Amino acid sequence: MKSIKNVLKRYGNALGKEEGQVVVELAVITPVMLGISLVVFNLMAFLEASARFDRLVPNIITAVAISPGGYSESTGADQSQAVAQELIQAMDGLWNVSIEVHTQSSWHSGSSGELPGFSFAPHLTRYVCTMVYSPWPQALTIGFFSTQAPLVLEHTKTFTVDTYKSGVIF
Repeated sequence: MKSIKNVLKRYGNALGKEEGQVVVELAVITPVMLGISLVVFNLMAFLEASARFDRLVPNIITAVAISPGGYSESTGADQSQAVAQELIQAMDGLWNVSIEVHTQSSWHSGSSGELPGFSFAPHLTRYVCTMVYSPWPQALTIGFFSTQAPLVLEHTKTFTVDTYKSGVIF
């Protein structure tokens, strides 16, 4: 009888220590798992926005920038603004996303500010569409675990079009 009481005391003390250990492990792992889940959430949101952006850019540039209708009569700046407005409307359901659209003439081979050069097709226009995603939250601190997201994530899609031939994309 005495040995059974000793065994119960021994196992009773061990069970009490293990329950406390589980609570401590849970307190340590919860902030780490929360941080990982936020990174995965933002990565999935960025990938969703990038996939939608990649599908929409060629369609909108074809429809707006080089259509034989009312948009083709305007200047390059007006066309880039029209493309940007259509992209913003098409990506309306996504939050933390902003759109920028710039045009470059084929006379400029590189960045803006270069001197004009020679081109066999001076009527080609390059549309540089950039999607900027701001992760959520920018900074998060839970207990001793701290995480900070990059300022922004960018995704760029470039198309060169012939403004005098509708539907021609290079």
